[in-house]
Amino acid sequence: VTDLAFAGDILYLATATGVEVYRQTVDRELQRLMVINTATLGGVAERLQIVNDSLFALIPALQKVVEIELISGAYATVNSVNLKASASDVFNASAMLIQGNHLLVSTGQRASVKLYELRPDNRSEYVAEVNLTYLIKNGDLFAGDLLIKGQTLYVASGQGDLQLFDISPWLDSRYRADINLQHYFAVNGAVNGFAFGPDAL
Repeated sequence: VTDLAFAGDILYLATATGVEVYRQTVDRELQRLMVINTATLGGVAERLQIVNDSLFALIPALQKVVEIELISGAYATVNSVNLKASASDVFNASAMLIQGNHLLVSTGQRASVKLYELRPDNRSEYVAEVNLTYLIKNGDLFAGDLLIKGQTLYVASGQGDLQLFDISPWLDSRYRADINLQHYFAVNGAVNGFAFGPDAL
């Protein structure tokens, strides 16, 4: 299992065979409903996110994000986002985050975060990118988990610690504006993931 997402009593698990769908019963047990297999997805999903009535799945091997509708129960693919900005734009996406009509994707060892404008009918477009900042000389940067609080983007950055960027221009659709490092949290070792609690990060 590489990721999970849930909506109500339905749980979605990203696995090597596809996205497994479970329902929690009144006895708090998980009842397997079906598998959205890799043939339907087009590849192995590594990350999942539910937005409204859709399940978004990141498929790094294809450099693609697919949108699956959840209303009908048919789990049909209704939209697809090609993550390659050009034919030579090759990277291994490690995480994604959807905010409104924007999709953010971290690029792993390429050490950046890409921004896409979400549109229907496979017409989404790459619009901007921000590079992580080297905080340690010859450090190993890795763009991983993403989270947005207000107008601040938090990026797990490997040996680049946890980096914070003010992306208010992006959220306002001003894609040519400069996005610079706003702040960072230094920790011992590499930052591979993070989460917010009530009073702590």
